[in-house]
Amino acid sequence: RAQIYILLDQLPEALSEFEKVVKLSPNHAMAYIQKCYAEYRMALLSQDQMRLMIVMNEFKNAIEKFPDCIECYSLMAQVLADQQQFQQADQFYEKALKVAPENASLYVHRGVMLLQWKGDIDKAIALINQALDVDNKCLLAYETLGTIEVQRANLNRAVELFEKAIKLSKSKSEMRS
Repeated sequence: RAQIYILLDQLPEALSEFEKVVKLSPNHAMAYIQKCYAEYRMALLSQDQMRLMIVMNEFKNAIEKFPDCIECYSLMAQVLADQQQFQQADQFYEKALKVAPENASLYVHRGVMLLQWKGDIDKAIALINQALDVDNKCLLAYETLGTIEVQRANLNRAVELFEKAIKLSKSKSEMRS
C-alpha cells in the first residue's frame, strides 16, 4: 500500500504505511529504505534542511544495517544524484553492482546518471548495453536507449528499440512510460 501511495505522490500516507511495516518488521530492508526515501521526498517538498540531513544519515544507517540490499545503495545513489553529488552517487552505483552484478536496471540508472553528470553519451550507452548483456529483456534499457536515439535524431534505431520495449511490456501503463 505504501508503494502505491508513493506512486500517487501521497507521501504522508506512504510514510505512515512504511512506518507501520518497519515497526512490525524492523529487519525488512526494503521497507526501511523505502521509508527513508519517502522521508527524503517529504523533506525536499517542505524544504526542511535539518530533516534532510537526518534522512541522509538514515540512508547511511540503512546501508550499514543491510549491506547486501542493493535497493539501499541504489536509492542512496538516486538521492545523491538528485542533489547533484554525482561522484558520490557513482560510488554507490559501483557498490550496488558489486553486490548484484546481474541487476540490469543498475547499469541503466548508472548510465543515465553519467549522462546527466558528464554528458558522456558513449559511456552511458555502453552501460545500458551492458544491462542488455546481463538481461536482454530489460524493458528499461530499451526505453532509455530509444530515448537517447531520439535525442540523437537516429529515429529508425529509436523505433527499433521502442518496438522491443513494447514487446516486453506487460501492461498498457508500461507502454506509456
